[in-house]
Amino acid sequence: MIFKLSTVAFAAFGAVFLLAGQVSALADNPVDACNGSNHYGEGHSCSFKSGDGQADGYCHFTESGVLTCDTA
Repeated sequence: MIFKLSTVAFAAFGAVFLLAGQVSALADNPVDACNGSNHYGEGHSCSFKSGDGQADGYCHFTESGVLTCDTA
């Protein structure tokens, strides 16, 4: 009985850690969506938090040379 309980506990903890590893962070703003740890380039797909939940777009350089997530 003890062996079976430890096997079940190990499998449960393994599943929790596996699922937790698949969670991805969503950027707080359009600039962070293409910069920071993402290291995206021009034309790369991006997402960030918006008032409606999530905004999706593509990374583009602005006229001032800032790489930002453009939803248009």
